[in-house]
Amino acid sequence: MTITITKKYLVIPVCYDAEQVNVKFKSEGKLVFDLDICLNPDKADTVYYMDFERFKGMTFDVEGVPEGMADFTQADETDDTGIYEEPARPRVHFTAKKGWINDPNGCIKLDDTYHLYYQHNPVGRRWGNMHWGHAVSKDLLHWKEQDIALFPDETGTMYSGSAFYDKENVSGLGTKENPPVLFFYTAAGGVNQLSEGKPYTQCLAYSLDQGKTLIKYDKNPILDHEVADNRDPKIIYSPEMDCYYMALYLVENSYGLYTSKNLLDWTKVDQIALWEDSECPDFYPLPVEGEDDTLWLLTGASDRYLVGRLDNEGKFQTVQESSRLHYGDSNYAAQTYSEITDGRRIKIAWYNYNIPGQYFNCAMNIPTEMTLRHNGDRYDLCAQPVRELETLRKSTETFTHKHIKEGESLSFATEGKAQDIRLQLYNGRKLEIEYLGKTILIDNHGCYVNIGDHFFPSHINEEGVTLRIITDVTGMEIFAGNGEAFAGVGFMSDYSKSDFVIKAVEGDTEVKSLEISPLADIWDKE
Repeated sequence: MTITITKKYLVIPVCYDAEQVNVKFKSEGKLVFDLDICLNPDKADTVYYMDFERFKGMTFDVEGVPEGMADFTQADETDDTGIYEEPARPRVHFTAKKGWINDPNGCIKLDDTYHLYYQHNPVGRRWGNMHWGHAVSKDLLHWKEQDIALFPDETGTMYSGSAFYDKENVSGLGTKENPPVLFFYTAAGGVNQLSEGKPYTQCLAYSLDQGKTLIKYDKNPILDHEVADNRDPKIIYSPEMDCYYMALYLVENSYGLYTSKNLLDWTKVDQIALWEDSECPDFYPLPVEGEDDTLWLLTGASDRYLVGRLDNEGKFQTVQESSRLHYGDSNYAAQTYSEITDGRRIKIAWYNYNIPGQYFNCAMNIPTEMTLRHNGDRYDLCAQPVRELETLRKSTETFTHKHIKEGESLSFATEGKAQDIRLQLYNGRKLEIEYLGKTILIDNHGCYVNIGDHFFPSHINEEGVTLRIITDVTGMEIFAGNGEAFAGVGFMSDYSKSDFVIKAVEGDTEVKSLEISPLADIWDKE
């Protein structure tokens, strides 16, 4: 197959369950680009639009396409008919128009716009072909997808990383009048054919137009291969040390800390073990709620976390053993936003539930605000949905002081695909909530909440158990207490069971308060 690129998009027909093949695009015998694609000459479930604008005017010999496959067509625009109207699409969680997404990357607010970059396969519903997708929002909820920001190259595919606004232009990649936005990422060498035999290295791209266009640094890598599949650099400035930090995943449960004065040259200063975690570090300071103190947090992809301080040598000294925040199966690789100036530390994570049979796959969790609470002799990292979620509430139905006798239940009707439900329950040894085909068990004797295979602390106190439940087409996120524990649980919601039912299993119980708020669709075109 020979193709001359004349339009922006290459239109690729994909069969979801076909065997994946490596398709090579060669120019004058040299490999220029390759993709792993599920192709079947006799069947296509959908078409994907692969951005080839950077190759306009080039002629490719295309290798690896199954015999009998028709030539790929081209288009100047994507056909978005039916996009965001699909029954299986989450209604309040970000998803790509088409293709697979995973880890959030480069989370930064520039002027009044939140930028979300993310791991993205633009030509399939499976993981692979890692690019950086890009979306923007004014409120962390209503997202508009942009062109792909980073493409694989001869250094590797584009793995996770972070963004930093170099206001002082210490990197020298912009000017004082137009400082650069820096994007740090892992080049995953050896993952694509184009980078065969190369290791994982840490690289840099920069933008001089507020994150719209990313330019790869011509002296990459900025950090050579350290060990194994080292990856996922997170960058932040430390005022007390007057330097920049890079947190980097190394191997197993080990993370490295590196410092720099110019954001280009990095020196390792520390190595830290984080119990039962790996990948995707986040590293940031957080004030202790109600106290004149600020501590540093190191978190991993599974939301285990360490609390500590930076010592005189710039090393991270923990003040307690590692702790756990998330207990579900659909919240991973969280990253907090930089350049939010209202005092909030906002986090977004990958909602890693595999949505069956769709041309899009996976989502992002509802963004949460992070706080640090001093509870007795320990510090608890807490997460609660951002206040912007309130703007999606179409109405609120409130119930108070409803008594339920043992063995009996109360049922509350709900409407719509997404809900924000807040409740406080008092007394009773065991209670159950049945909703959307799932059962949530609250054990007040054992002080835990259980849904499916997931158990997490209820953080019960003298006022009872407080839960907040955000539901959507693809499951729910449950926050306990002040957000000291939560669980993102992925499943296809059963809307034939849309009554919210509370049952007193052992002992009488009281529903002290219950608020049910249906949420507006973030994809509405109004």
